[in-house]
Amino acid sequence: MIGQKKRRDVQRDLAKVLADLPSETPDAWFEREITAAKGQPGRDLETLKMLKASLKRAAKKKRSKTKLQTTR
Repeated sequence: MIGQKKRRDVQRDLAKVLADLPSETPDAWFEREITAAKGQPGRDLETLKMLKASLKRAAKKKRSKTKLQTTR
């Protein structure tokens, strides 16, 4: 899609890509990439950190929503 995406669309796309990682969790992948980006001036460290935080928030919200639905 050309243009701006909503945050939930970016989260969904990113989660789909990270789910296809063959041997590591998305959290481990982000940690590895963030560590590697610290030594490279051309890498956007802040974006990686924000994407990682966004994914964690989405997962936390999903767990909370599921928990609420099961307690009703």
